[in-house]
Amino acid sequence: MRRYVLAITVALAVTPIAQAQWAWKDASGAMVFSDQPPPSNIKPSQIVREPRNVPRPTGGALDQPAPTPAAAPAAPAPQQKTTAELEAEFRKRQMERAEAEKKAGEEAQRKKQAADACERARAYTRMLDDGIRIRLDNGDIANDAQRASERARAQESIKQHC
Repeated sequence: MRRYVLAITVALAVTPIAQAQWAWKDASGAMVFSDQPPPSNIKPSQIVREPRNVPRPTGGALDQPAPTPAAAPAAPAPQQKTTAELEAEFRKRQMERAEAEKKAGEEAQRKKQAADACERARAYTRMLDDGIRIRLDNGDIANDAQRASERARAQESIKQHC
């Protein structure tokens, strides 16, 4: 048990050290590993690995900024919407759909009423043309002038609803 604890402790202690390693090729082409930065005569192109979050040494060839490739500007990452935003959009779409259905229902009802009014006006016109007696609102039977007036009113209704 103590061996395991000791091995884990050593591994954890060595890990940051291993991560803070520099690697470069020297003048003869041999790989050099060190926890210290390379000497100033080593060019940035010869450095194979450098530790993260460690500032580069100053002075010499390492002070020159590394060439940056001319890359196209990165497109901004699409922002993920929160659950509340998604739910609000969903509710908005539901309300819009319900409103559209309501308008469609009202329009269908209006068209049905217009069709019914059209049919009534046509039937009334046929009755007037057939010579059937028509009783007026006051209870009197319509004479020829009143029939012509009623026919004109029915024709106007047909124009409006049909």
